[in-house]
Amino acid sequence: QPTDDNADRSPFAGIRRVLADLKAGLVYTWNRPNLRNVVLGDALTCFIAVAPLNLTLLLMTREYEGIDLNLGFVNLTTASDKLAANELGLSIGMLLGGAFMSTIGAKVIRNHMFMVALGITLVGVTTVGLGIAPNLLVYLLIDMACGVSSAICVGPMRTIMQTDSDERMVGRVFGLDTTLSTLGMLIFAPLADVIPISLVFVIGGVLTLPIGIYLFGQARAAARQSAAHTA
Repeated sequence: QPTDDNADRSPFAGIRRVLADLKAGLVYTWNRPNLRNVVLGDALTCFIAVAPLNLTLLLMTREYEGIDLNLGFVNLTTASDKLAANELGLSIGMLLGGAFMSTIGAKVIRNHMFMVALGITLVGVTTVGLGIAPNLLVYLLIDMACGVSSAICVGPMRTIMQTDSDERMVGRVFGLDTTLSTLGMLIFAPLADVIPISLVFVIGGVLTLPIGIYLFGQARAAARQSAAHTA
C-alpha cells in the first residue's frame, strides 16, 4: 500500500503497481541465470505436470469408479474413501520427502540445482505413472512417490530463490514464480474433458522430463564453474 497521503489508491493504480512489481521481478530474474533456470523450471513444471496433478481427484473418480481395494486394515469402496486415500498418499509422500530433505539431505546436498533437476524428473516420471497405473494399489504407491518427488525439488528451489535474490527483490521473485506456476490449469482442466484424463497425466509427465534433463545440464555447468572459481 502507498504510504503517501496523496498517492492514488484506486483499484487501477493497485493493478498498475502489481504489474510493475511483476515486471521488475521478471527483469531481475531474467538477468540472473541461476534464478532464471529455477523460476522457469518451476513454472514449466507446474504448467505441464502439476496442473494435471491437480486433477487427481477427477482421475480417481473416472478411472477407479466401482473398483474396490481391500488393504486389510481398511477397505476402499466408496468414492470418498478413494479420494481420501489419494490425498493421504500424497501427504505421506511429502512428509517422508520433507523429513529426508531436512535431515539426511541437509547434510549431504551441496548442489541445490542438481536436487531441483532430480525432483522435477521424478515428478515427471511419477505423473506418467499415475496415468498408466494398472490398478488402484499401484496408483496409491505412485501417488506417495509423487509426494516424495515434490518435496525433493521444492526445498532446494526455495533455497535458491532466497539465497540468489537481494532481500528487497525476494518478494517479487516469489510473486513472479507463483504467477507463472498457476497458468497450467487454464489448459489442462478443459483438456481433461476432451481426451481421456489418464492421457493428460501421461502427456504432462513426458513433457516434464526435458525440463529435468535441461536442469541437470545447468547443475553440471554450475558445478564446473564453481570448481574453476575455487581453483
